[in-house]
Amino acid sequence: MIKWLRERSLPTRVVVYAVAAFLAFALAGGVGATAALMLQGNLSLPTRGEPQPAGEQGERQGAPNDRSRQKEAGAEQKEDASQEDEAEYVAKVGDIQATAVETFLDSHDKLMRYDALTAEDIEEIQTDQAALKGFAEQVDGLDPPQKYKEQYEIFRSAINELYEATKLAYTLAADPIAATKSGFDEHDRLVDQAATHLQQSNKLLGRDYKTLEGARMEEVSPL
Repeated sequence: MIKWLRERSLPTRVVVYAVAAFLAFALAGGVGATAALMLQGNLSLPTRGEPQPAGEQGERQGAPNDRSRQKEAGAEQKEDASQEDEAEYVAKVGDIQATAVETFLDSHDKLMRYDALTAEDIEEIQTDQAALKGFAEQVDGLDPPQKYKEQYEIFRSAINELYEATKLAYTLAADPIAATKSGFDEHDRLVDQAATHLQQSNKLLGRDYKTLEGARMEEVSPL
């Protein structure tokens, strides 16, 4: 290469030297810039299969597990809320049933003494009738959980039958003309249906709430 340059004319050698110097300068500049970038952390050498930091791997692997745990926690909370709703509903049914049955029996016991009814007794039967109407409205306002939809309809029928029986009892007690055998038969029919429905409701709830079992159901005849 040196011999070849010596054999060239002076202008040719000058051009060759200039090109070589330019290339050397450019190469030196490129290497220096690359080194500077690497020192500043802006450029890294390419690697294959570079392992990820342990913390980042744990985060990526842990994300699906976290979502799974959150989903399970949400399901548990939903189940707990559902159980609370069911327990609250069952408790409300027990309270209404106990009070409604006691109220009905007060009216029923007076009607069983039909031949000895007083004006005060008739007023109390009317009060019982109004109270049972209120209980029926409370039942209408209940929002039973899906688990107790069937039980609710049976329980609702029972309370309405107690109300209708007491309403009829007041009519029979307050109006002697209405005190016919068919009227008392209708009263007994309502009472029997209510008693059956209350027992069915208890069975579906798995409870032993107060029913009409043991109540005096002697036949009453009009005067």
